[in-house]
Amino acid sequence: MNEMINERLKLISTAQENMVEVADTMDQWEKSQLIVEKSTFDNINISDKALNLSKECSHLISRFQECSKDISESLSTADKERASALILKAEGLLRKLLDIAYESSDVSHMLEREVACQREIAENMKNAIGQINASVNQAVACAEFLAADL
Repeated sequence: MNEMINERLKLISTAQENMVEVADTMDQWEKSQLIVEKSTFDNINISDKALNLSKECSHLISRFQECSKDISESLSTADKERASALILKAEGLLRKLLDIAYESSDVSHMLEREVACQREIAENMKNAIGQINASVNQAVACAEFLAADL
């Protein structure tokens, strides 16, 4: 009888060890969740930057169209210089937009990695909880058996 009680105590001890693993896994999950939330926020900000730069670029293109009409009507040096300056500014904005698109892509890939990490963490949690359930169920069955014998 003592041997069976000791066996059941080992099962309860295993359940306690599994609970520690669950707590550690939950901590990992929470850290990963914070990274996902921050990355999502960063991605939104980057997207807003891209949108604002796009709007500014669109405005420059409209100004360039107006300027090109003037150029076609008169080929003065001042008009050519003004058009050239607008083109250079639009080119700079488009380069910034491209840089932001690359940055957004990097953030998206980081989000993808974190989601994969969360998937793995969730699987570890499920496994640990399954072990805990099995250990606790065996401990309960043992307690019921002992209670019936007494």
